[in-house]
Amino acid sequence: MKLVTAQQMKEIDRKTIEGYSIPSLQLMEKAGFGTAEVAEKMLCEPKNKKVFIFCGKGNNGGDGFVAGRYLAQGKAKVKIFLLGKKSEVKGDAQINLKKALKMKLPIVEVTDFKKMPEKLECDLIIDAVFGTGFKGEVSGLEKEVIKRINESSFPVLAVDIPSGLDADTGKVKSICVQANQTVTMGLPKIAQFFYPGKGFCGEVT
Repeated sequence: MKLVTAQQMKEIDRKTIEGYSIPSLQLMEKAGFGTAEVAEKMLCEPKNKKVFIFCGKGNNGGDGFVAGRYLAQGKAKVKIFLLGKKSEVKGDAQINLKKALKMKLPIVEVTDFKKMPEKLECDLIIDAVFGTGFKGEVSGLEKEVIKRINESSFPVLAVDIPSGLDADTGKVKSICVQANQTVTMGLPKIAQFFYPGKGFCGEVT
């Protein structure tokens, strides 16, 4: 099995986009579709199941927007919590945010922790806050949101890597999403197969 660092995966993506003329938007579409497929298996039957998707403002959040669209097409009751303002989302993620809005998916701008529900009552939580490029320590709003996710009793699916986990070292400096499953893109990352990171990922697809 080949394991890659975050930088190596980024370079593979770059060569895919430039060398094979595959648009980055198409890669995001595939990532979101793959996430939705794993989510549907976790739900057994997505129809009428409640799914909460927590999205950051970057590309990981963009994957979450795409997954939300596909799950909604499968009749799941999707609700997206965007950690920030819609106006702060850029690039491919912004394009997919607009598509989600066009489908009238409910999107809550969480700019203050008070806008979070007191209890997360749902059938599945999807973590699309931070991707493999995350380094350092989770703090502020994101730290409080991850804490709320971890306090819930519902299954969690992480997109690419659990938010808060360093993809290269497998270390957590403050807090990390405790996922039941992780759907990763392209190739598996080092942190997903070595402790302590492995313990946060659950089953890796």
